[in-house]
Amino acid sequence: MANRYREVGAEIRFHPGILVSDLRYTVIDNDYTVLGLPSSAGENQPTREGYVIPSEGLAQVFLRQFQSRWDEATAYDQYLKEVLSEIRNHNPTVSTELLSSQLQIQESEVKRILSLDKSQRPNGQENGL
Repeated sequence: MANRYREVGAEIRFHPGILVSDLRYTVIDNDYTVLGLPSSAGENQPTREGYVIPSEGLAQVFLRQFQSRWDEATAYDQYLKEVLSEIRNHNPTVSTELLSSQLQIQESEVKRILSLDKSQRPNGQENGL
């Protein structure tokens, strides 16, 4: 999903403290907070209940939390590069086709991320990716 958002221009980051949260929120005009709660725990659960809270103070709490987590988070390219590197450390001969299939992203995206590391090395030397 992150790759799809990135392809249309969104800046994507990952933060381990947020990946396990079931609370969903949106801040509107710095004054309103919309809290959404899924009907049950799980990654594919839709938001069933929502509450609009008109409070500038609460909105600021959520905005500060978001910004601090955003600043600490890992950018999409770096995150995917780390995932691919970890996989390749355990299985250096794994194909880009299999990586694509397992990570559910296009093979061209796997190749793009793998080529980032090569392009940053002097004389195109590889460093284990």
